[in-house]
Amino acid sequence: MRIGIDIAKALPPRDGVGNYTYHLTKALIALDGRHEYRLFASSPTVSRSAVEATFENLPATCEIAEPLTRTQDQVDLFHAPSWHYPLGHKGKVVLTCHDLTFLTHPQFHVEVNRIHCLRGTLEAVVYGAHFLCVSRHTRKQVHHHLGLPEERTSVIDEGYDPTFRATEVQAAAKRLRKRHGIEHPFILSVGSLEPRKNLVRLVKAYDGLDEDLRRRHDLLLVGPSGWLNAALHEYLAERRGIGTIRLLGFVEREDQVDLYNAASVFVYPSLAEGFGLPVLEAMACGAPVATSSTTSLPEVVGDAALTFKPEDTRAIRRALHRILTEPRLSDDLRNRGLRRAQHFSWERAARETVELYERIAA
Repeated sequence: MRIGIDIAKALPPRDGVGNYTYHLTKALIALDGRHEYRLFASSPTVSRSAVEATFENLPATCEIAEPLTRTQDQVDLFHAPSWHYPLGHKGKVVLTCHDLTFLTHPQFHVEVNRIHCLRGTLEAVVYGAHFLCVSRHTRKQVHHHLGLPEERTSVIDEGYDPTFRATEVQAAAKRLRKRHGIEHPFILSVGSLEPRKNLVRLVKAYDGLDEDLRRRHDLLLVGPSGWLNAALHEYLAERRGIGTIRLLGFVEREDQVDLYNAASVFVYPSLAEGFGLPVLEAMACGAPVATSSTTSLPEVVGDAALTFKPEDTRAIRRALHRILTEPRLSDDLRNRGLRRAQHFSWERAARETVELYERIAA
């Protein structure tokens, strides 16, 4: 079987969907020797040289399509890992549905992104695509909001990059001190600066901690600028409390690994997620995790995190206070998180995805 994959989002710099596309595609190519793969790019700005640099040393069973944006009659099954539906393709289509927040929480999206996601999703519904959902929560939303029958949906969990692993904490802290000037223990949150990540409540929860805890622990927010984040910047500009809050922006992967390892607590107060990869990465590095009790996040963390209602600032503060002041709880969460992370891998995701391709083709 000839399988096409849209790899436009996999080219750096990558967002969450881009990381999904890159790691799943790499795992599929490495794992599956039974089928042929062709890499397409839905974006006309993607060059062949950029694809070659991203997916180097391709095996004989995989090639880069020419032209990159044409799919008609070139493959038997096409996988769209984002919301870009291949209208020119005449065969079977699998579309990865990461979430439906553009429908359920439209206020968290800029209009151009909301329209793009909505258009691709509706095209997939109308033209009969199979929806590969990254969580049971997302699948439930697909059934409820799009009215698709069970047989047109599947659930395959994401994996995580194996470079996210537990290392020696003191060595990680030393590297962070040298590269970023991080001198104190810290609370960590990773994600783009956008309303869905609920960072204003997180900052207020931090400001509500005991003064001693704020003196001893900085709050580090890591991630790209995102959108619709004026309220966060306004609050940060006006706050006059004890405790240091730093926006580190985008950091390289090796720095992110060190941040997860050295964090006193990793907190992810998102209001809506389709999966929640940062909590998985944090658990894989041994960070004690506190996260929201809603949407897909309980599926990812299982019993390996302290959870809270993300709309409740006091609940976020209580979770932070407990992990920072109860060493036994912190150690227990570290150990539970490391065990929980072992249930997820891109190899497993690729194996289940190949099985899905074959089932749909049959």
